[in-house]
Amino acid sequence: MADGGASPEQLVHLVDMAALLARFPERALSLAAAAVDSGPAARRNPSCHIVFAADGVVSTPIDGIEALLPLPALAPGAAHMAWRGNAIALHDLRAAPGERGTVIVVNGRHAPLGFIVDAVQALVQARAGRLSHLALAGRGAVELMTVGAGAGRGGGGEATYATRDLAQLARTLG
Repeated sequence: MADGGASPEQLVHLVDMAALLARFPERALSLAAAAVDSGPAARRNPSCHIVFAADGVVSTPIDGIEALLPLPALAPGAAHMAWRGNAIALHDLRAAPGERGTVIVVNGRHAPLGFIVDAVQALVQARAGRLSHLALAGRGAVELMTVGAGAGRGGGGEATYATRDLAQLARTLG
């Protein structure tokens, strides 16, 4: 075509997805230096983290956490619960509120706060996880913690969790 546009006679190349994924496995995306900033040497988590489920699976540093409690029976819509003779404010982090859950009690700026999560799943020892940052559209930089040994490192599997510092969130909320 004289105007430089595409013509129906131009060759179209199809991508062989099986060959592409065999050559560049999806798991390799997490190792690409362009996608994740892990710094000159992989940083390690300086303190223990707990891994919990609450609208996704997330980790938080254990610093500032006072207690992990089963969710007591509360009136629907209750915003407080009794703990150590006082009423503490509750913030529900679950995707769908219900009768079951765990309360993570965290030191707040002025008083302890309770965060309701679905369940606490694991404890990650200090320096057992690798920390990195990933830039996400609309969310900015997200800190990630990866634990375990990948298939290419001789074993098990890896799990990666976004980190959410509940103690910092408690200071922000009050």
